[in-house]
Amino acid sequence: MAHDEGYYAQQARWIVERGDWITVPWAGHTGIVPLYDRTIGLQWLIGLSYQLLGRSEWTARLPIALASQLSDGVTYGSGCHCFSRRVGLLGGAI
Repeated sequence: MAHDEGYYAQQARWIVERGDWITVPWAGHTGIVPLYDRTIGLQWLIGLSYQLLGRSEWTARLPIALASQLSDGVTYGSGCHCFSRRVGLLGGAI
């Protein structure tokens, strides 16, 4: 578990509750100056998962698990295309 995984899930919860999908909330509010120190894509994916499947630990981790599987598939496909099926399998496994 990443050290900030829970914080991203909390930010996604605030985004869904407030309906503000643009401004990254910090400690439950934006304050006077909005916080734009990182991209908000991960929070969007978790927030979308919350809206579709409800809020739980499982739904907070689902977008990252799906992205991981997609990344493995792309690595496998690239390895097969550029080299051989064996290289694709090894690349996907690594």
